Amino acid sequence: MLKIASNLSVPTDFVTQTPGYFGRKGSGKTYAAGKSVELMLSANIQVVVLDAVGNWYGLRLDKTGKHASRFTIPILGGEHGDVPLQPQAGAIVANFIVTTGSSAIIDVSRFRKHERKEFVTAFAEELFHRKKSNRSPMHFVLEEAQLFAPQRAFKGEERMLGALEDIVRLGRNYGIGSSLISQRPQSVNTELRNQCEPLVVFQLVAKHERDAIGDWMEHMGVDHDLESLAKLQPGECFFWSPAWLDKFVKTKFIEKESFDASATPKVGAAQYEPKKLAPVDLQALEASMKDTIEKAKADDPKELRKKIADLEGQLRHRPVSDKAQETLNEWKTQNAQLQHELKGLRKRFDDYQDGVADFLDGIVAANERFASCRARIARASDPMPGKAVDAELIPKRPETSRNVPSGNGTLPKGEYQILVAAVQHGAVGRDQLTVLTGKKRSTRDAYISRLIAKRYLWQRPDGMIEPTRQAALDFPNMEPLPTGAALRDYWLNELPEGESRVLHCVIAAYPKSVEREVISDKTGFKRSTRDAYLSRLKARRLIDDYAPGLVSATEILFQ
Repeated sequence: MLKIASNLSVPTDFVTQTPGYFGRKGSGKTYAAGKSVELMLSANIQVVVLDAVGNWYGLRLDKTGKHASRFTIPILGGEHGDVPLQPQAGAIVANFIVTTGSSAIIDVSRFRKHERKEFVTAFAEELFHRKKSNRSPMHFVLEEAQLFAPQRAFKGEERMLGALEDIVRLGRNYGIGSSLISQRPQSVNTELRNQCEPLVVFQLVAKHERDAIGDWMEHMGVDHDLESLAKLQPGECFFWSPAWLDKFVKTKFIEKESFDASATPKVGAAQYEPKKLAPVDLQALEASMKDTIEKAKADDPKELRKKIADLEGQLRHRPVSDKAQETLNEWKTQNAQLQHELKGLRKRFDDYQDGVADFLDGIVAANERFASCRARIARASDPMPGKAVDAELIPKRPETSRNVPSGNGTLPKGEYQILVAAVQHGAVGRDQLTVLTGKKRSTRDAYISRLIAKRYLWQRPDGMIEPTRQAALDFPNMEPLPTGAALRDYWLNELPEGESRVLHCVIAAYPKSVEREVISDKTGFKRSTRDAYLSRLKARRLIDDYAPGLVSATEILFQ
């Protein structure tokens, strides 16, 4: 048993579980994870820490930070590393860890984002692959897990997220357990967060952070008052293990043996530099990484261009034979020809793209003309268009109004309403979105562009807007927008008084068209005022005027 608190011990197979440590800054999550790692190391269990902040070097020092601790775990990379790390060395480090069975702290805090992504992707893929044929207990710690397994992976991060999903979800089959540490549980990939058990939750104040814990509870089938998470004191936590241990305990992890490098410095407190760490012999690993870096540089086009530039500089400052100069001139001539041909190809490609865009625009315009002709035919078949309005004008506006979804905390309100309309109708035109959401053309198109960029919408070749599968996965429980009578009541209540009265006349005549003069008779508006209101309603896509002197309500209001 591993005694992690005065009132709680866990079996040693804790190493192959997936604990999740979540809490706000300074609440004690990293401290608790550090204590768990100390106990595993004391039990001769292999532990690998992927450190994004550079604080785990404290394991090598005693709690004062002035003397060495009993843990001789090597540190790769970072300010206190025994050997430096290079972004290209991810697979080499993974091979070293699996082959030697060594524990390690892998400090990637000094990497830039693209370097961190390159290293972690190769490391995670190689580690998972090698462990399939080297099964033994190992615990893998992800400090600031949302940086490696984000809720929404940006372009280029998909491989990294996929490799870490394999380790967290399937690694137990090969002896790998994982710890996820984060102050932002809502930003950790949901698939990975729901794999966590036990869950070790410290103080969480913000509602969206507690909601993420609520999602886990719903997934695991447990219930608890989330408001109590905000009342926890620093160091206090809830330990939940509904399936593995059937435990729910409020506890506080016992004191660590090693230095707490993650503690926030306090104003006025004495500051000191931690003792310089004793080196660990990792010469073989360092030599292997150097060989790989040199090979990567040799294959790097940027390095090759630099080498070519250096050689050309040397040639300019030394005598060149006639034959060498002739060869160089020939190369320059060929290069100039190739550059000219490349420029021509780029222009042809740009022209081709413009042609495709014009073709798609032509399809959209043709569809619009077809719809217009079809509506005109329908109006022409009406034997008595607009001679009478079937319902009298209501003297006051409807009292009901549309319940408009206001967003879910992930998307801005306007984008969310556009997305709801697209999901609700499956495929919608841009004008239809204007009627359904009330967004004017420029605003509507801006929201559509943003949602397409976020991969929640896509535009078909015929111009229709459709939701993607990702939208259905990320927003499974959308509040629907109103349709039919509710949508008509919304617009009659939302529009200015004059426009509302004119629209009511047009709606009352549907599916027939109504003459403009009839609208003047019913509303009492003179011609110029009436036409101004009709022009505004047309701009809002609420009416159509397919025949001279006649207007009709758009079909969208009656779907």
